[in-house]
Amino acid sequence: MIIIDGRTLSEPQPTGVTEVARQCIEHITSAFPNTKIVQASEHLSNSFTNFLLYSRLTTLEDIAHAPRDPKNIIFLPNTHFIHTRVEGARIQVVHDLSFLHAPQWYSPRMRAWHHATRAIESLHRADLLISVSEWTRQDLITHAKIPADRVVVVPPAAPEPHGGTRPQKLSFHDKPFFLFLGTLEKRKNIRGVIEAFELIKNIPELKNYQLVLAGRLGFGAPNTNKLPERVHHLSYISDSEKWWLLKHATALVYPSFFE
Repeated sequence: MIIIDGRTLSEPQPTGVTEVARQCIEHITSAFPNTKIVQASEHLSNSFTNFLLYSRLTTLEDIAHAPRDPKNIIFLPNTHFIHTRVEGARIQVVHDLSFLHAPQWYSPRMRAWHHATRAIESLHRADLLISVSEWTRQDLITHAKIPADRVVVVPPAAPEPHGGTRPQKLSFHDKPFFLFLGTLEKRKNIRGVIEAFELIKNIPELKNYQLVLAGRLGFGAPNTNKLPERVHHLSYISDSEKWWLLKHATALVYPSFFE
């Protein structure tokens, strides 16, 4: 039996990590209908579930009411508080090792999270790691010291476009714009995006251009109440709004320090 930690699907504001998890879970459940998915409980808060797993008072299999079977496979789509039985195999998806290379890009709370979840220990305990890129695979081998035969690359697919709704909070009309899409946080180099736009926005050919920053605020985000002229912030947007922005932007700007 396959048991999946699907709690990330319950995120009120899904991110790219959630999208990759959704793709994996859809493919797995399509091929193996008897798969059990652990989701956020109606009776236990996710925080309490994390506490139980962190304290090793329960296992993911127990939460899923899965029978004991050495052939069980645990699938983890992201780094989370986890505790499993000894028997069975573990497969884990790895997006990047930015938390290992540059912890200063993360808030103290997130640094504590990475430490408490035993992120690196979890990688070494997995029987197989799925990386989303060849870069991350090499990083796992070189920096996390994972044996090469335990890491495979499975790139995520681009989701199918659907809908297209102009964000109501977009304050300009019929003007060209550059787009940054993602959480506004230190490691995404948001300040670099703004500074670059400030350097080019007065070029005659770009005099009408705007810069749109679309995403929720994260650690190290700029003060969105004091953005330069022609720079606009949209908080978390819907999928339909995302597709509209991607369709109408002149270019997507994404100079992240590490992804």
